[in-house]
Amino acid sequence: FLIARTPAREQQFRWAGEIMKIQYHLYRLKSRKLDISTLESAKAYTIGVMRDDVRQQYLRSKGFERLVVSAQPLDNFRKLLRGQVDLVPLTTGDAGLLCQQAPFDCAGLERVLTLDEASAGLYMAYSLQTPPDVVQRTQQAFDRLKAEGVVQRIMERTP
Repeated sequence: FLIARTPAREQQFRWAGEIMKIQYHLYRLKSRKLDISTLESAKAYTIGVMRDDVRQQYLRSKGFERLVVSAQPLDNFRKLLRGQVDLVPLTTGDAGLLCQQAPFDCAGLERVLTLDEASAGLYMAYSLQTPPDVVQRTQQAFDRLKAEGVVQRIMERTP
């Protein structure tokens, strides 16, 4: 499966093939006027995060205490819509998808801050029990597909 490769996770998995880079942003409802200009100022607000997700880990490492943990991204998004949290960290693509699922007009969302340090590459991750030669063969196959442009064509079709 795909997982964000972070320093905290580096020794927990065997890694192959960076599929894509992701960048997270804090979003709020446009109807809620929140005074956020820095990461530090965002600590005054409640933030909906997914349990054990890279965004939860990042925000905790930065001293955030007002985190509301959910099991699913849509749960967090609905909490934002109901006013149970002030902010949610999402990629631009995730924001669009959650607006469709909720349903909610994305024009009512506003990106307030980019979490540059939380941005990471998404990789194929294997358990440490996976034989190294399996991971190596996967990496070699991925490198061939990438060189042939197959990975790029697939990513262009993915919403």
